[in-house]
Amino acid sequence: MSHLDEEWIWDDVKISADSVVFRRVLGRPDFLVPDLEGGPGKPGIPALKWDSDGISTYRQELLEELNLSPRVLKTSPTDLVFAFRVGDIRSADAGVVDTPDEEDELKGQAHTSIRCSEENPKKERRNSIRLHLIDSCWHIQC
Repeated sequence: MSHLDEEWIWDDVKISADSVVFRRVLGRPDFLVPDLEGGPGKPGIPALKWDSDGISTYRQELLEELNLSPRVLKTSPTDLVFAFRVGDIRSADAGVVDTPDEEDELKGQAHTSIRCSEENPKKERRNSIRLHLIDSCWHIQC
């Protein structure tokens, strides 16, 4: 999906601060920060890849409208799903916009992106947002 000819929209205020978005994280050691108490851990910075459209996520309300659960995000039994509250994302000076993925017939209409006000933020800005997201996320059992 290319947005180069479109106005950069980085936050949709119609999405409630209480809304939740999900991110699938590969169950690989380089994508997870271990929990020393034996829990699932937290995603590492590499697990929150920032591409040209932001960080790819899926909005809970939209998945529910499609009668889908977060389990549909997993492509392997070792994958994990983490949740982020939109209000927490906004407190990192970032936002959420719906960015449907027309190529994904199953869950593409629930696709969202975490973005910031800059289309191409510097590494320091991306990492600051990602560290805030890591701190505020929680693991979803599915």
